[in-house]
Amino acid sequence: MKKCPVSKLPVQEKPEWISPHSEDGYNTIFKCIGHDIVQMSHHANRDITLASIKIKRFQDVLTDLELTDKPLYIIADFEHVRAIAYRYKKDMLNFSYNWGRNIRLVVLYNIHSDIAIEMETFQSLSSEKTRLLCAENYRKAIETVLSFKSGKPFPASVESSKDKSYELLKNEFLAVTVRMSLLQMTNQQINIPPAENSLHPFFRAIKSLQSDLHALNKEHQLQLEQLKTEYEEQLSKTNIRLNAEIELNRQTICNLEQEKSSLKGKIAVQEIELNRVSAAVNKNSTVAEKLCSTIHILDIDPEVKQKMLTHCRALIAAETFETRYVNPPIDVTDSEFLLQLQKKYPGLNHRELRLALLVKMNYNNTQIARTLGISKRGAESIRYRMHKKLGIKKHQSIKNCLLEITAP
Repeated sequence: MKKCPVSKLPVQEKPEWISPHSEDGYNTIFKCIGHDIVQMSHHANRDITLASIKIKRFQDVLTDLELTDKPLYIIADFEHVRAIAYRYKKDMLNFSYNWGRNIRLVVLYNIHSDIAIEMETFQSLSSEKTRLLCAENYRKAIETVLSFKSGKPFPASVESSKDKSYELLKNEFLAVTVRMSLLQMTNQQINIPPAENSLHPFFRAIKSLQSDLHALNKEHQLQLEQLKTEYEEQLSKTNIRLNAEIELNRQTICNLEQEKSSLKGKIAVQEIELNRVSAAVNKNSTVAEKLCSTIHILDIDPEVKQKMLTHCRALIAAETFETRYVNPPIDVTDSEFLLQLQKKYPGLNHRELRLALLVKMNYNNTQIARTLGISKRGAESIRYRMHKKLGIKKHQSIKNCLLEITAP
């Protein structure tokens, strides 16, 4: 097993402890030094921008090490890091101060000058519960952790009280900055040092930024309220239109149902009449056939008999014709034709619709008159009125006009 060159503690590593960030060009590798020090390093072939922290993979590592509820120490190598994304900063704050309740110390090392101020910003938010420090290299990071675990005080980074006061004010300034930018804590109290202090202008600037952020938030809220009001007004108008359309559709459906009921009644009456007429026609045909049979056996003048049979057969033919055309069959095509005709010319009445269908079926005026139970002149009058309703001239064919309705 590998050992740490500084502490001589054993080092554990597993392939499943690698957290890939393929889209960002690096992998985060976790190792365990001893039994409670976790090392994070970012492996890449070039300078990188840290995108995010994959907390789930880190939790899996702690579960494998049985460290989820035990004091924990972390060192993180930033050798190839040259920039830090906003998402990573948010994750780092959440990781260090919210999720990692058992994290005692985080030490960042190999920090490039490009991100030094950002690391100092995080360090300024360090608390007594979770300390965050920066170190020069791996050796210094391990030594810092070992010193912290043993209870030894950290070496003083500044000597004079003046430098110490400056360092405290600088950390306060950085802490205010990160609270406002990453934690949206724009209402925090900002204590401005005296005018003679070298950091006075910076605190005045951050105070001015705080005022600007308040104004921006207020303006944003006003815009949201205005958008909300406009949305509610538009929604109300839309609901009114929809309700009106729903009521119109309901009324239309009601009217159609009433018309459907009325048509069913008319159809029922017509079917009764048609059945009566059909029965009468059949009866007449039977009588005519019996009469023809009787004439055939009569012992009378052959010429007279032939005339009587001729008239009788003509009567039978006429009755057969009546039976055929009194209730002509209607197929699916005819039904579609009537629907399209009624839709295009809603002013046509029931008799005119039937006449239109008979014209389409090549019935002449005589056949139409017999089918509709009217005179031939009556059939001609209906056709004349239909010319006007269909908008066609006298010399134009009503049949051609009707055929165009069902033309593809």
